Amino acid sequence: MLMHRGRARLVGGLCAALLIAPALVAGHGADRVQAAAQPAGSVAVQPTRPTHAPPKVPATAVDDPGSRHALIARAAGESQPGAGQAAPQRSQPRSLSGQGSIAGFVNDGALGLANNRLRSTTIGIAGTPATAGYLTVQRDGSIKPFGDAVFVGDAIGGGCGFLAGITPTPSGNGYWTVSELGCVFAFGDAVFYGDPTGQPRGYVVAIRATPSGQGYYIVDEIGHVFHYGDALDHGNVSGFSHPVITSMAVTKSGQGYWLAAADGGVFTFGNAPFYGSTVPSNGATVDILTTPDGNGYWEVSINGTVYPYGSAKQFGGPAGSAYPYSAAIAPTSTGNGYWIAKLDGTVAAYGDASGALVGDPDYVVGSFNSTQASATAADFSATIDWGDGNFSPGRIDGSKGFVITGQHVYAHPAYFVLAITLHSTAGDNLLLKGVGVIEPWQGYWMVASDGGIFTFGDAQFYGSTGGKHLNQPIVGMALTPTGLGYYLVASDGGVFTFGDAVFYGSTGAMHLNKPIVGMAVTSNGGGYWLVASDGGIFTFGNAHFWGSTGALHLNKPVVGMASTPFGFGYWLVASDGGIFTFGDAFFWGSTGAMHLNQPIVGMGGTPDGGGYWLVAADGGIFTFGDAPFYGSAGALHLNQPIVGMAPTLFADGYRFVASDGGIFDYSAPFFGSMGATRLNQPVVGMAGR
Repeated sequence: MLMHRGRARLVGGLCAALLIAPALVAGHGADRVQAAAQPAGSVAVQPTRPTHAPPKVPATAVDDPGSRHALIARAAGESQPGAGQAAPQRSQPRSLSGQGSIAGFVNDGALGLANNRLRSTTIGIAGTPATAGYLTVQRDGSIKPFGDAVFVGDAIGGGCGFLAGITPTPSGNGYWTVSELGCVFAFGDAVFYGDPTGQPRGYVVAIRATPSGQGYYIVDEIGHVFHYGDALDHGNVSGFSHPVITSMAVTKSGQGYWLAAADGGVFTFGNAPFYGSTVPSNGATVDILTTPDGNGYWEVSINGTVYPYGSAKQFGGPAGSAYPYSAAIAPTSTGNGYWIAKLDGTVAAYGDASGALVGDPDYVVGSFNSTQASATAADFSATIDWGDGNFSPGRIDGSKGFVITGQHVYAHPAYFVLAITLHSTAGDNLLLKGVGVIEPWQGYWMVASDGGIFTFGDAQFYGSTGGKHLNQPIVGMALTPTGLGYYLVASDGGVFTFGDAVFYGSTGAMHLNKPIVGMAVTSNGGGYWLVASDGGIFTFGNAHFWGSTGALHLNKPVVGMASTPFGFGYWLVASDGGIFTFGDAFFWGSTGAMHLNQPIVGMGGTPDGGGYWLVAADGGIFTFGDAPFYGSAGALHLNQPIVGMAPTLFADGYRFVASDGGIFDYSAPFFGSMGATRLNQPVVGMAGR
């Protein structure tokens, strides 16, 4: 099992000896430090998907770590007997001919968790017909079978964005997965009926098969519903103002469906009855699934609370546990229990769901298949090079396809080049390579106006401008998606990059009408936006221009911005709390018409884009949409004003920072502050997780 933080995170309990001690670091570094090397890897076993066929690769293809072509085993058939050898009998050795892939690409892949173990974010779970097993699916495309679940392939390296969901065929001998960009991949006896690639839509959030297994529905965050095969159109909520849609469930007859929104709201279509809904008290709704009898449904929130309606029963949930963060739910065939897949890949069992199937902490490191139908896992072995000088044997599971799992603990957050050497009983080998990312799990960074950086928790120091002459002061900072680097931005728009942050341009040499006051990074780290106090927007890299207030008269200046989860929009906030939305950013409310004791100085968005927080200079906090209220400093006497805020990774808390470096934490761990230290220049912002 691998570990440290990630977009899915903490595994089990903390191992004190392996935790990174809280650090306090101030230092200097180079301007415009270039990013770490891009990941190497290969495309996974290719699924059935006519519109996304893999490139042809010769059977003698050389492992090219810079490519994403499929890696093919060197031996293309059964090993031949040498001189004086008898021909192999029925128990002949099995070769590795087939395709393979390694999980853990930098663009998501293996994300670190609390004890420095790798793991990709789990986004879905699908039970088998006999409910004696299930499949979990990770955001990087890897799939892991448990119990009687059959692994028949995965979409690692499918080239169509991160995965968003999985749905099984009625037989349990196949499944479909769908990516956030709408690409459908069919495996086993699942048939490809089409997908919404190329159609106007938001990011896809779920796929659900029809009861016959001869079609499926796909739903996006906006509420568009796409139907294929024998799936029928019963309506959608696109075009209406509503919170982000996060999942869907199909009725037992297939003549209707429910859509679930991040705020717990349920929308019914066709013959789907409304059984109830609840605004979650502890985080956004992430999944909805119907009961086996079709007369009810469960909703589950990201913080592990299960809400039953109709015939659905409450059997408990991971809320309140050490790691409650949940991704999806799968009921047993009786309806008297369910499994909940957590973001870190662990699975919790409730009711009559078998607990014997949970607790396997191994991370899916790679996958491969064999062209020999009779091959079994016993025909192969694997050695994993974890990239830090350590090696261990990999565990191989599967029948029609094979997954390689393993476990390892790293010493610190970083990029690691993983390599798997596969061996077959025929004596041939296959080398797979990829990049794993151990990300900071819990910690925060502060930046001063001279660019000095202060780190706490497992936040790492990658450099600063603290010892440099700057043309204009630093006004803000932003993390890269991995947390293994950061950007600093000055009021003239000069951009300084550290760690794996990539420099895409700046306004440092331009004449600006108004100074820059903040920045935001795109979801894949391929670009960034800068915002000026008049609301002017400057885009770099793959950051798209969605609009600005640069030509408008504003009552108060813009003081900050936040991007939506997938980078298809952003919010701007003014010092009076006025909110301006662009792209797919929803308006959830503002303080523009309210009298404030102190001006707004910053904002933060929730992970699902369904809400945001505004923070004032006196530490007052204002919540909108699905952003929870955890407390504020509005009634406290502060030595210095608040200058910024940072929500935790899963929006289960937040922190404020004052200009003297004091930290105010609410439902978030405290790792230290600069409040008692004399600073050369005031703190102007923070970033954290």
